[in-house]
Amino acid sequence: MKLEVKNLSFSHPGGTFSLKDVSFAVEKGTIFGIGGENGSGKSSLLKVLFKHYQHNSGSVLIDGKDILKLRQREIARIIAYVPQETPIPMNMKVRDILEIASYSVGNESGSIDYAEALCGITEYEDRDFGSLSGGEKRIVMFAAAVVQNSDIILMDEPTTFLDVEKRMRVLSIIHKLKENGKTLIGVFHEIDILNEHCDSIILLKNGKCIAYGNPKEILNEDVLSKAFNVSFIRYETPFGIRFEPVEPMDHK
Repeated sequence: MKLEVKNLSFSHPGGTFSLKDVSFAVEKGTIFGIGGENGSGKSSLLKVLFKHYQHNSGSVLIDGKDILKLRQREIARIIAYVPQETPIPMNMKVRDILEIASYSVGNESGSIDYAEALCGITEYEDRDFGSLSGGEKRIVMFAAAVVQNSDIILMDEPTTFLDVEKRMRVLSIIHKLKENGKTLIGVFHEIDILNEHCDSIILLKNGKCIAYGNPKEILNEDVLSKAFNVSFIRYETPFGIRFEPVEPMDHK
């Protein structure tokens, strides 16, 4: 399922922030990364994509259909959202959360077992959600998105503040979902994830697109310095190209 954004603009009430004339396309079965410094508009853009925020002009198209013409339940069948925060009642069991995700779209309960196995959470399905670590909660939210069985999965900083094991597990889940034909769109702070794990990316600064395309083709020291206001150096490792921040641009 293809998602297209054309000349999109959005302003928060009060004019505190805006997205300006942003355009890109995400092909079915790919991983698309959204990068940029804090306050660049990454999370706002993500929320516009499932009509949590309504854009002012331009269009968001899913297989050619304007998202503004779709009802919220229709959008929920097409798009799942994995938030950075997890505002769920603390007394709910993990299994309860997955069953709610299943009921919301009319899926069979068998998909819950599949989601638990895929995400590696079968062993704590009966635990209270509130007793889980932050990383475990994030992975439960991924499992809920899997249960929802939507074609497009949006992720807001899915790897931020995770330890090494859970970071690797989340990335493994993302790639398995891609192999299953899902389209994944995520906000990522980590440049190595944008470079090594995404098929295409967009970099934002002050609500505007400053680079868009295949990360292997568009990422370089100049583009990253412009996006993050930090000087970068490029070096090769046995695992691929890496970019390392050196110093703030203001200090040069």
